[in-house]
Amino acid sequence: MNGIDTIFKTAEKLFSEKSFSSVSMDQIAQKSGMSKGNLYHHFESKEDLYNQLLFKCHQRTADLLKETESIEGTYLDKIRYFIKGHLKTLMSDPQKTKLLLKEFSDLIDRNSMKGNERTFFLKNFSRIVNLIDEAKKNNEITSSCDSKILAIQLLSPTFTYLVFQNTFNVMLGELGPQKNMHLSDQMTENLIQGLINN
Repeated sequence: MNGIDTIFKTAEKLFSEKSFSSVSMDQIAQKSGMSKGNLYHHFESKEDLYNQLLFKCHQRTADLLKETESIEGTYLDKIRYFIKGHLKTLMSDPQKTKLLLKEFSDLIDRNSMKGNERTFFLKNFSRIVNLIDEAKKNNEITSSCDSKILAIQLLSPTFTYLVFQNTFNVMLGELGPQKNMHLSDQMTENLIQGLINN
């Protein structure tokens, strides 16, 4: 792992475990075994480092959306492909996912999403909305649903599972990784079935 990757990994861990304001560049430098000057060689500020970390987190979703948009099939096929892949992507790197979930919920420390992280999130979100709009234009799903609300509903099973995974395991019995995927798929499919135009 090169120097910048070490910085990213260290900062990712610290930011996902502590509030933004309680993490300092000194701590990141010390934990990554680098000088503070080396950190400032790569990043203008703590905010810059944090934004670049968030960009890397959101980039995973952007890459999946690019892949999704290129697959053959209906727009409903693309939506299903994305939702299934989204959970796999988030579960493949728990540290990045923990940082994202923390960012989405950490309203007190950062006073909700601002600046670049808001832009990253909204850009990906608008691409999901576009898939839904295209499904509506193709008469694959009812046109009476609000595309933005539906996008939130389609993303919800994944985030709900990630946040309440331990609770679900107690409620539904221990779930292995394959059953985790099945649970999210089933919740998504229940929603989609109610929207399909027959």
